[in-house]
Amino acid sequence: MDAEILLSTELEVYEANRKMLMKEHADEWVLIKGDSIIKFFKTHSSGLKGALKKFADEPFLLRKVEEKGELLMFIHV
Repeated sequence: MDAEILLSTELEVYEANRKMLMKEHADEWVLIKGDSIIKFFKTHSSGLKGALKKFADEPFLLRKVEEKGELLMFIHV
């Protein structure tokens, strides 16, 4: 399954909240699961560790809060 389709809800949540995210959490990493913003992290590694601990076998979005950042996908199977 295409990652963007798998995470379409999470991507929509990110885009819908981009202004707030940029204002309050620029350059942090945001963890989004379904339609919920779960937590913010200072580094990618701490975010990935936290996300895998909480959602080990489920899809989630961990994305750096940037104005026009590249979307990097990490798929854990």
